[in-house]
Amino acid sequence: MWSSVSSARASSPRPSLTFLIILLGTISIASAQTIWMQFAPVSPALNTTDDFLIPFTLGSNKQVVNLAPSLTQTEISIIGPKACTPPGQKDPKDKCILYRGGAFDESKSTGFNAGSGEFNYKNPTFGTYSNGHMGKDTMYLNGGDGSLEVNDYQFAIIESSNMTSGMLGLGKDSTFLKRLYDDGKIASRSFGLHVGIDIWNHPWPVLNPTFDESGNKPTSKDDLNTGNGKRATGTHKSFVRQETDDNRLPIRESHKFPGSLTLGGYDKTKIFSKTKPINVPIADDGSLQLSLTRIVARNIYADSPFDLISNPLSVVIDADTPHMYFPRNISRSIGGIFGAVYGEPGEDFFYTNLADREMYLGNLTMTFTAPDGEGDEIEILIPPTVWYQPVGYMRNFELVGNDEYNYCAPIREWAQDPKSTQIILGRSYVVSALNTLKEMLIEKKKK
Repeated sequence: MWSSVSSARASSPRPSLTFLIILLGTISIASAQTIWMQFAPVSPALNTTDDFLIPFTLGSNKQVVNLAPSLTQTEISIIGPKACTPPGQKDPKDKCILYRGGAFDESKSTGFNAGSGEFNYKNPTFGTYSNGHMGKDTMYLNGGDGSLEVNDYQFAIIESSNMTSGMLGLGKDSTFLKRLYDDGKIASRSFGLHVGIDIWNHPWPVLNPTFDESGNKPTSKDDLNTGNGKRATGTHKSFVRQETDDNRLPIRESHKFPGSLTLGGYDKTKIFSKTKPINVPIADDGSLQLSLTRIVARNIYADSPFDLISNPLSVVIDADTPHMYFPRNISRSIGGIFGAVYGEPGEDFFYTNLADREMYLGNLTMTFTAPDGEGDEIEILIPPTVWYQPVGYMRNFELVGNDEYNYCAPIREWAQDPKSTQIILGRSYVVSALNTLKEMLIEKKKK
């Protein structure tokens, strides 16, 4: 796992990267003027990639929605019923709402008021968009018992979108962090996003992960199992995608080791003491830019490990996409090493349940430096958990699965530009990484 700490002041502590652990679902105040939030222990969303979501409670009738963290967006955007309502129909599709981690119905909250106009978001890099309108209501950060309440908070309600869930905007101009700071609920517009992994159903342990917050390693094979794993029930012989019945919905992973989001600071107890600090600047759009010097893949075969690159490559950490984008040659090499089957449209990685039950696919270890290549290196391990995600798609506002393959990996190629060497690591990658941004704009705004 890793952490980055950024400050506008030159005298502030240098950023550091570190190995850490996973995300889960309640809230408490960690210390003076910080707010600590756990992520949902079982993902409330039935899509393929949003396995780590933060629960929020909104409105007079305490509606619960679940949001994915965004390191670049400035607003909180929440799925509304219209985003799950087919054209010409009156009511939203329940499975679409489940797929997207819940929806907020403004008509059911007596405290809702119209906000300041429309909301439009577009990311041309990933071809994603969200459109809707702004609204105001009460937001509860602790499940609605009133102790952490933000009144008359403005957020976006999504009416149409091709994104998988609502987003918690933590970008450099985050309205959420600014409001908490202005209200005196946090000491600075900063946050620590502590994200981690589960290891389950593998006959061999992965190499050098941190398994829990104390840094303890598993002592036996039984310690690696945390539940049913991320698998969809039932398979079919034909490779034809059909609509999924209730009994074939994915069984979500139940996370054993919690991680968290700390608002107003970061949790020093999550920092792995053996990790060296490196100086990592934050880009203007809030993304984290690094130089990738090695990608080492390990699997069970005798000719392992494999180093997949010969020259340093530029990498961007961007939580606005759920996927990991690689150049075609690297993507295909990873697929071959880990035994993936290419699906449609030729850039998806699929697995059968055979891999989960009988094979240990291996892991990737990426070695990074600062963009200028200066300073120490840091290694980030991507465990097998990232390669196993239940197949789940939306088609005509209905949840559908895949008839032959019940797992996929969140890897994409630059299909429109096969010669591209750009690497972008999105939310799926954040599952095996930690990103902390400290005091982003306070001193800069003062100047």
